[in-house]
Amino acid sequence: MSSFHLGYNLLVLFLLLLLLPSQLGLHFWPSWSFVSGLPVDYLSPTLYFTDLLIILLLTFWVFRSIRLIKSIKINWFFVAVVAFAVANIIFSYSPPLAFYKWLRLTEYFFLGLYVHRNSSSLFTIYYSLPLAIIWASGLAWWQFLRQSSVGGLWYWLGERSLTITAPGIAKISLGDLGLRLRPYSVFPHPNALAGFLLVSGLIVYYFYSQKKFKLGVWSLVIAAATLPMTFSRTAIFLELLLITLWIFSKFRLKFVFKILSVFLLLTIYYLLFTKIGNPSSLPERLTQYSLAYNVVQKHPLFGIGLSNFIPYISANYQLTTNNYNLSLQPVHNIYLLLASELGLPVLFTIFYLFFNVVKKLLVGKQLILTTALVTVLVSGLSDHYWLTLHQNSLLLTILISLIYSNLTLNYERRTNN
Repeated sequence: MSSFHLGYNLLVLFLLLLLLPSQLGLHFWPSWSFVSGLPVDYLSPTLYFTDLLIILLLTFWVFRSIRLIKSIKINWFFVAVVAFAVANIIFSYSPPLAFYKWLRLTEYFFLGLYVHRNSSSLFTIYYSLPLAIIWASGLAWWQFLRQSSVGGLWYWLGERSLTITAPGIAKISLGDLGLRLRPYSVFPHPNALAGFLLVSGLIVYYFYSQKKFKLGVWSLVIAAATLPMTFSRTAIFLELLLITLWIFSKFRLKFVFKILSVFLLLTIYYLLFTKIGNPSSLPERLTQYSLAYNVVQKHPLFGIGLSNFIPYISANYQLTTNNYNLSLQPVHNIYLLLASELGLPVLFTIFYLFFNVVKKLLVGKQLILTTALVTVLVSGLSDHYWLTLHQNSLLLTILISLIYSNLTLNYERRTNN
């Protein structure tokens, strides 16, 4: 590849990762994106600005790497995935919606393949992701201090109009301080922002552990300081747990002090779930879990179709609550979501693949990448954004690509030795 072509690829990838948090996009509203007459963002086909960057990146790469792509062997696993995808679309509750989401999944696959196949992309992540953390966090702080959206040029990065009186807006009760707007930055929800800060921070720390750089340090500090302001209880607990484990690994502490630290961590966790946040959040999610369990019982093998949870539930179940957010959101658990939309065999296959990946990472002593992956898996117990929101899915794609590249490199080293 010539220096011009390499520079072009690196520039486009740099912009993609720099703007990864952005949700600037053009929404389309076909009839199947409405539920009970209401438009649902999760169902709306959307052309994001980051999609255009991905198209630019992949189109050029495909033409330059046509021989490499032709050399990819089509095995039984590939055939099985394609056959299942076709069946999942045809027999889904809403075939157009399932087709769109499978198309989106194909986009993530080829982006991940590009990152894996191009070692120069690692250099780009090294610098662009810390900058993305910094600007997304800066906007979050600005929103929290203003208690509203900032507007202006931030609109063109995907900031939505935010006011504390807007219906469905995420708020937090802070006792005598009253209700406060939880910052969104440019994400669809503060929890998604928290997940981004947590996992992107771990990816930056992975690169920082290999080569120290000041930008990485600043982005880690800013991410750690911003995450509690999202008031995402699961993410805050995971952050505290990771910081505690990091302190244990860096400093020799007496056993009693470690026990006290764990006790303090559990106390904070209890306070997060009982004193802070929406008291009806847990019952609402338990209701969702029950509905998802019923769906899995009725469709255990092939599910109801990718991204079909919302329209299927709305059409087949009489919800016991009038809460808008409950009826028009996917179940807040990625495992129940996968099982209900794709079936139990797919869920168990994913479990098997991830178990083997974690095992290989631990054998290779890649603790940071292991921690990042486990963080995704644990945070997915109480939310769905890793599978349903474009920004978080892009970040997950980058993480999986890094892991796969690392495992491939370790395998080649062992083979050569």
